[in-house]
Amino acid sequence: MSLKHWVLRSPQLLTSAEFRREQKSKRTWPIFEWAHPHVSLFGVEDEGLTILTFAKDRSVTRSLLATGAFQKEQLLACVALLEKEGCRTGGYFLDVGANIGTHTMYAMQSKAFPRALSIEPEPNNFRLLRANAFLNGWEAEVKAVNAAVGAEEAILSLELCADNVGDHRVRAEGAAVGGDFGAEEERQSISVRVSALDSIIREAGIAVEEISLVWVDTQGFEGFVLQGAKEILGAGVPFHMEIWPHALRRAGSSEVLLSLLEANFTRFYDTASGAAELSQPIAEVRGLFARLGETDSGQTDILAFR
Repeated sequence: MSLKHWVLRSPQLLTSAEFRREQKSKRTWPIFEWAHPHVSLFGVEDEGLTILTFAKDRSVTRSLLATGAFQKEQLLACVALLEKEGCRTGGYFLDVGANIGTHTMYAMQSKAFPRALSIEPEPNNFRLLRANAFLNGWEAEVKAVNAAVGAEEAILSLELCADNVGDHRVRAEGAAVGGDFGAEEERQSISVRVSALDSIIREAGIAVEEISLVWVDTQGFEGFVLQGAKEILGAGVPFHMEIWPHALRRAGSSEVLLSLLEANFTRFYDTASGAAELSQPIAEVRGLFARLGETDSGQTDILAFR
């Protein structure tokens, strides 16, 4: 295939998993980026799912183009852990900080969760989240809410990351601003509505008994998310969440998160660092936090049970 023919056809062929793998093996992605500087969205198909994603993104999009998925195996491993723990599936998947909806789509495809509530504050991410639900035939099953999640109703700033649309961060009142990781001091920001998770599910008409799993990835705001989820925590719903000490300290929610984890859960699995089969007492989460906190980029994910 000539370079001209490849350039003309490649936007359509991006939806082919075979094409993506072939181009990855040939290391031709830099040529594609050079040839299509004005492309804003990619459509990536893999195993029956179609995901629209931002061309400028260097995290989720890079993974989707290279492998067809982003953290899909991690989500499926969590479904297996739910079954291992004897937890009830068949209810809502709550996706807090849903970005463009990749995890929502994987949860729906797994058939462990016939319905989802997906919450995302950034307007452009939110539009793609809704588009992805529509493209995959789950417009009716996926409820989408354009908001950030925190301890209470508020209007706060959302710091925008230019090349990683999954790294937008809500700034809490009085939180530290600036830093040397991710060019934090250079970020533009927008104002977003913040609501408590308990309030959001009530407005959506969802009872806590209908929730099977809460998936939280809010770039350091996780402690405040749990503060606003007292009813859900009280019902013993499992939570999966990112543990990133740098972002948690910067947002001012690290001690809030650790205290609420200890008060509401008894054990956890570390799902992102190769120890997903090992159940650990919740008291060990402080040691995990301390080890990860030795570097700005140290992070993992945990699945917590009571």
